[in-house]
Amino acid sequence: MYALSNGISYLSIPIRNIHLKAKILAEMPEGMYPDIQSRAQYEVDGVITKENRLPNIQDRKSMPYLEAILKEVLRWAPASPMGLFHCTTMDDEYRATASLRKPRSTPSNASSTFNPDRFYHADVSAPTDVQRNPLELAFGFGRRICPGQHVAEATIFIQMATFLAVLKISKGVDSDGRIIEPDVEFTTAIVSHVKPFAFHITRRSGKANDLLRQDLER
Repeated sequence: MYALSNGISYLSIPIRNIHLKAKILAEMPEGMYPDIQSRAQYEVDGVITKENRLPNIQDRKSMPYLEAILKEVLRWAPASPMGLFHCTTMDDEYRATASLRKPRSTPSNASSTFNPDRFYHADVSAPTDVQRNPLELAFGFGRRICPGQHVAEATIFIQMATFLAVLKISKGVDSDGRIIEPDVEFTTAIVSHVKPFAFHITRRSGKANDLLRQDLER
């Protein structure tokens, strides 16, 4: 198992928790949609190639398309997709939305076609409508929001960026060499997991090992 200085682990890792499940989700659409992967790799290469290094968290502001992929992943397949009922005990207002006493409200994380462009802004600091921003929804609501939200989203981002820098994810093939179109399904529970499906990972170039080794030796 490799443990990189930017906090990423590879190989021989059991997929047992939400953090790693989110990591797999982040990589999965890239293999399912090669055009999205190519566009994201072009963006990552444009940031790191001149310095011949792996991405770091400071690069996030320079990778608006990857930021859009992160948001779309969290919208498209949130780790906790079930909206649990909430009920106020008095008249309240939450983010400029009036809420009368004791109405039932259920958070909704609607899913459809995977399309990062819905969140793409050339300026990564451009605001996203709060009601449409998955970073405001995927980690819970109100007082029960996940306290590790910012660490989690930053970790998923750097994992995606590093994978894109050194690896290519593609659809699996059967014993006859025919491409297996992914039929991706998720478990139905409070915490959703991806069911097994075929995919293929290869190094993008001979530089992949050098970049990983260089990062380990820092």
